[in-house]
Amino acid sequence: MTSTLHCPRCGFVNSVTVTACIQCGSGLFTQQAPNPYLPTAAPVAPQQPHAPPPAFGGYSTASPPAYGMVPSYGLPPQQLGFGTFNPLPDNGIWQHGNELVMHKQAVLPDVCVVCNCPAEGVRLRKKLRWHSPWLLLLLLVNVIVFAVVASILQKRATVDLGVCEKHLMRHKNFYWMSWLLCVTGIIGLLVSISQSSGWIALGGVGLIVAGAVCGTMSKLIGVSRIDETHIWLKKVHPDLMAQFPNWLSNPYRPMK
Repeated sequence: MTSTLHCPRCGFVNSVTVTACIQCGSGLFTQQAPNPYLPTAAPVAPQQPHAPPPAFGGYSTASPPAYGMVPSYGLPPQQLGFGTFNPLPDNGIWQHGNELVMHKQAVLPDVCVVCNCPAEGVRLRKKLRWHSPWLLLLLLVNVIVFAVVASILQKRATVDLGVCEKHLMRHKNFYWMSWLLCVTGIIGLLVSISQSSGWIALGGVGLIVAGAVCGTMSKLIGVSRIDETHIWLKKVHPDLMAQFPNWLSNPYRPMK
């Protein structure tokens, strides 16, 4: 085996263990033609991305996928350390007499709350408000006092209702009809003031009353109570409520 190399630039004889000429300093080898007499390092395999950790205790450690469709009813699973769990029994939905009691985080089944027909993924988001009926006594004092106190003490909740196409269209029709009648009635009252006409004023009042009636008819459900964690709904179809356990069987229900 050759033990020396000639520099291609100056012709100086160098040892095979060097990579640059000792006399002129020019390189003896290039990246395309490396030194064949020196040992080469083994190629390093590219690092693979970290694989997700294995399942532990029957619970998946991976993040739950985002809902691509309406989730099944009940409480969504909560994250706790290594996995998920259901914080309350009975999926957070119960029936109590003619009322449906549900946790604020629970999801109702994918059926219409009015007729119990399949909702096919259609949801109507409603913002509910409730205050104690005893606050109505403040109307005897002053309407403004009642409005201020009720707005402060009222409880709020948001619920996504399953609604079939028929009842969704009915809700929209009465809702927009209510607004149209009320706005027309207010315009009629303003015209009656400028025209000093009692008949126009009477018609305006009648339109506002009709609008209030349509607004009441547009409501799909009613709410009888809201507390810090639960909602009590009225006018829910009996067959829908029948599939849930009794509210009294919930050991974690509020005592008041």
